[in-house]
Amino acid sequence: MDGTVTSSLKDLYDQYRRAVAAVCVVDTEKTHSIGTAFHVGDGVFVTARHVVADKRIEEVFVDRYNNPLVLRVRDEPLFHEDGNVDVAIFVVEPPPEALPALPLGTNWDDVINDDDFVLSKALMLGYPPIPLSDRAQLVAVSAEVNAVVDLRRPHKHVHYVLSATARGGFSGGPVISEWGFVLGMTTMSLGQDLAAEQLGFCTIVGVDPLWDCLTQNGLLPDAQSHGAV
Repeated sequence: MDGTVTSSLKDLYDQYRRAVAAVCVVDTEKTHSIGTAFHVGDGVFVTARHVVADKRIEEVFVDRYNNPLVLRVRDEPLFHEDGNVDVAIFVVEPPPEALPALPLGTNWDDVINDDDFVLSKALMLGYPPIPLSDRAQLVAVSAEVNAVVDLRRPHKHVHYVLSATARGGFSGGPVISEWGFVLGMTTMSLGQDLAAEQLGFCTIVGVDPLWDCLTQNGLLPDAQSHGAV
């Protein structure tokens, strides 16, 4: 755990809402969809691989109270070297100096005490489409950690099960611990057979593969130096 001081989730929302961006994409079948990414410093954004892989990014923007800030993506997304890991990064230019950088946690897979996180509070942020809404806007969900689990292969990293409802569009979004750091990133809904996504467990991957992806691609921002190893 990174500390003992807790913040209200509303304070964390106010502090970091502008670090979270909508990612609008289109695939080869010309199907449009939306996911989420978050800023970790120096214009570097982290998202889920499945949000951007084999898709064209049409627009990335930050919701600023009905006045979206559109960001220009530099080059193509970069991915974790393990194709089974659902993590990607991309860079916007020029770096948005006004946007805060979300601090990644140091809750490493091999050192955490699972029980420390069970029933702790967390803030889940993302851009799930809202039916009948006239625009995409940031959605904030108060959740608690219900379990810390290891999944069967090929998923090799620690995952956290949250009390929130799994919805498309949250993918790639940050989950911020009440202790003020990124606990993990929304990646998947764990369900059985062909059950609807919303009926599964909302699951996030821990921070290890996020750190790895940034380091592997030489894009670890100075803002994350607190976790350098």
